[in-house]
Amino acid sequence: MLRGNENPENAKIVTNVMCDYCAWISEILARISAETRIRKKKKKRVDPVVVVHGGAGRIPRYARKFMLDEVKNAAVAAYRDLIKGRCSLDAVERAICHMESKKYFNCGYGGSLDANGEVVMDAAIMTNGLRAGCVGAVRNIAHPITLGPCLFQ
Repeated sequence: MLRGNENPENAKIVTNVMCDYCAWISEILARISAETRIRKKKKKRVDPVVVVHGGAGRIPRYARKFMLDEVKNAAVAAYRDLIKGRCSLDAVERAICHMESKKYFNCGYGGSLDANGEVVMDAAIMTNGLRAGCVGAVRNIAHPITLGPCLFQ
């Protein structure tokens, strides 16, 4: 819009400057809007939780502290794996392998004896995608849980 003594060329420049300014503002608003959409799409970070069960049955007094310490150690090892970005299946397997290597737990090294007095073990593992692997009555293997994921393939 021109007023009395204004030069039309000056008015055109003002209009262009205003359009550049509007374009600049529009670009900033678009960036803010895009960043806001991206932030809303990001999932909330969930801190991992590890729960380890030390088995069932009677626990002798002399083994209680050892077993509790080893359950904690298994949970800490699995938690560290998760914090490092390893998958939950690997973390679970690590916790179970830890416990399988201890004599007071009724898995792995401390597994139950069969009628012949030999350690016979079962193990099962499952993902949240409903893939499962299990073995039964295995012998002579340190960590039967490691066989479960092999059966996924």
